[in-house]
Amino acid sequence: MSARERLGSSFVVVGATLWVYGATWAPSITWEHRGSDGGDLIAAAAIGRLSHPPGAPLYHWCARTLVRIVDVDPARVLNGLSAVSAAGATLLVWHCLRRRGVLPWIATASALTMAFAPWYWSQAVITEIYSMAALLSTAVLLLTASYAWKRAGLQWIAVGAALGGALSVHPATIFLLFYLVWQKGFRPLPFLSGLICGLVPYALLPITVRGPQPWGDLTTLSGWLTYVSGRIYWGYAGGLPGRYLPRRLLAWAVMLSRQFTPPGLLVVGVGGFRLWRSDRRQLLGLLLALGSVSLFAVGYNSADSWVYLVPFLPLGTVLLSEGMMWLKEQGMPSWAGLLIPLALLAVNWCAMDLHGDQVAQSWLWSTLDALPENAVLLSEEDRYTFALWYGVDARRWRPDVTVIDLRLWGYEPYRAFLEATAGLHGTTIEALAGSRVLCKIVPSGDVVCQ
Repeated sequence: MSARERLGSSFVVVGATLWVYGATWAPSITWEHRGSDGGDLIAAAAIGRLSHPPGAPLYHWCARTLVRIVDVDPARVLNGLSAVSAAGATLLVWHCLRRRGVLPWIATASALTMAFAPWYWSQAVITEIYSMAALLSTAVLLLTASYAWKRAGLQWIAVGAALGGALSVHPATIFLLFYLVWQKGFRPLPFLSGLICGLVPYALLPITVRGPQPWGDLTTLSGWLTYVSGRIYWGYAGGLPGRYLPRRLLAWAVMLSRQFTPPGLLVVGVGGFRLWRSDRRQLLGLLLALGSVSLFAVGYNSADSWVYLVPFLPLGTVLLSEGMMWLKEQGMPSWAGLLIPLALLAVNWCAMDLHGDQVAQSWLWSTLDALPENAVLLSEEDRYTFALWYGVDARRWRPDVTVIDLRLWGYEPYRAFLEATAGLHGTTIEALAGSRVLCKIVPSGDVVCQ
């Protein structure tokens, strides 16, 4: 394939992906697509404080830099960061497949299938970390895909650094290790040295983020370890009650079929058989990585645990391309693979389209407008707390209002943060509020003031 043809195909992949994401991304803060964490990420980037554990330091640095450079709504900026990261991962997948010997049309169809898979697409149009995690996990795949490096040690240093970067965005990408250790020529020591370099952002957190933080105390080693290990979430891992496991497994199977369409999932299975005949070690690595992260997601006791699978969709795309190559060998036209991404576009557009979404913004504006002066506002749901952090802290719409999350109230670093930033003191909420009006958000989203 000539350089001009490669450039043209790359332009088609990136152009189509960015056009779709640009037409469907959220205009500002949103609660759709399990995006309630966005308010926390935006506030952290806008004012330079920590987001929820384990902090995603590499994402935080990129987000903070962009918010400082681009002087518009930070929510819109970070929605754009997700879109660009997702499109970049799509391009890297295309190059990875070409390195594996996949035909251009099939590589394009497979990459666009990943781009328009509902899990992947949903995270590309909101503020979240999973698109950037997918970008880095795809870089890991590309760096291991049939490169003829003169020094294998340098290759595995680069692979380790890419995985370290992915872990510095989300720790669930650790399951990529199951894929890497089964690669031919795996070099543990160079890989480990690169991995340590990629994890440096975690070590730099106490230096780059100063002052009391709502999510942790980084002034001590134990506080740093508690934060970067995400200890407050440990109870969720493997915490799904056994009686819900069959239902969760069924939901996982149904949702997985929707990522590639049911016919596409059959093609993925065919790709597995083709890879078994050519490279069993690689197939085993792919299945171990996909299987282990799936078990983790299925057993994780939260409704949105499927998001942990987003950075692993590139692995499924490799199998999809193998299946399409087999169909090509049986006489199928190369372009026929484009029917799968086109079907995904047609089926999922309405569900993914957030360009007119105003629900979170409308709630935020009406809530802040209704609050009395100097109110202390209590919340105990992520979507409400994080939206308020976005409005009060990042946008400074009502700087006189103090937001308190009741679930974090018993957490000592959070209490210290409130004392340092809001000047509030007291062992009870009422004492903390003092003479200020105390209001609370009830489950319906309405505000009740005493």
